[in-house]
Amino acid sequence: MTEPILSYTARDYPTVLQQLISRIKSRFPNDWPEFLNTGIGKSILDVVAWAHGQRAFYYDMQALNCFLETATLPESVMAIARQLGYERRMATAASVSVIFTPTPSQPVPVTIRQGEKLSVDEIKFLLEHL
Repeated sequence: MTEPILSYTARDYPTVLQQLISRIKSRFPNDWPEFLNTGIGKSILDVVAWAHGQRAFYYDMQALNCFLETATLPESVMAIARQLGYERRMATAASVSVIFTPTPSQPVPVTIRQGEKLSVDEIKFLLEHL
């Protein structure tokens, strides 16, 4: 009897399971004659095929995230960018300088306290520093 051809690129659960079953049938035809879904042997094959599929998935993810063009994880993109000399700036809050001109002119100075909330149209401001 000829040995079944094993595909080393078969990485999904059903393909790996079928290859395991055909390999066992060809190597041990008399020792392992049945492959019932309720049998312990089939359960072991299910676990092995599942583990192979999981391992293949994580190997693929690791290989994909080694290159900037195919990276999908943000931490991988930042690690590759750091290797290329990119320095990431930390996030900062937006700020703006505003000059208020009261209309009509006020004879006395107008005081705006720190923490005062101001709004212009739909934009709201919180005064942090004077």
